[in-house]
Amino acid sequence: MEETSLFLTPAESIRKTFLLVVLLNSNSLTEEEEEEEEEEEEEEEEEEEEEEEEEEEEEEEEEEEEEEEEEEEEEEEEEEEEEEEEEEEEEEEEEEEEEEEEEEEEEEEEEEEEEEEEEEEEEEEEEEEEEEEEEEEEEEEEEEEEEEEEEEEEEEEEEEKKKKKFLTTF
Repeated sequence: MEETSLFLTPAESIRKTFLLVVLLNSNSLTEEEEEEEEEEEEEEEEEEEEEEEEEEEEEEEEEEEEEEEEEEEEEEEEEEEEEEEEEEEEEEEEEEEEEEEEEEEEEEEEEEEEEEEEEEEEEEEEEEEEEEEEEEEEEEEEEEEEEEEEEEEEEEEEEEKKKKKFLTTF
């Protein structure tokens, strides 16, 4: 085994020193750089705040839009309800009109039936009157015939009486 030396060679020593210097330089910032970094951080914070504000505004706008949409939907629903109510009212009115028409038709039919019945009754009365008149005429004729017969009989009787008288005188 080879023995390792506890001491650094000049080249290694230079190399290590250089690395240390580089590390120290990289870690130690100047005041200007620190200020720049602070400014950048502040700018970033401001930008973040602006973004947050913008997001809030957008959210508010979205909420407003949603509210408007909801209101529009409600209005549409109300309009639909009103239209439905109007349609129902129209249907009811139509039904009422139809019922009224039916009632009128029924009334007309009843009136026609009544008129027909009245006409029939009048016809029957007329027929009865005619029959009665015919009967009366027949009775009158019979009476006249009877009277004529009686007259004839009376005439015959008178003639016979005359004949008898005439015969008795001789």
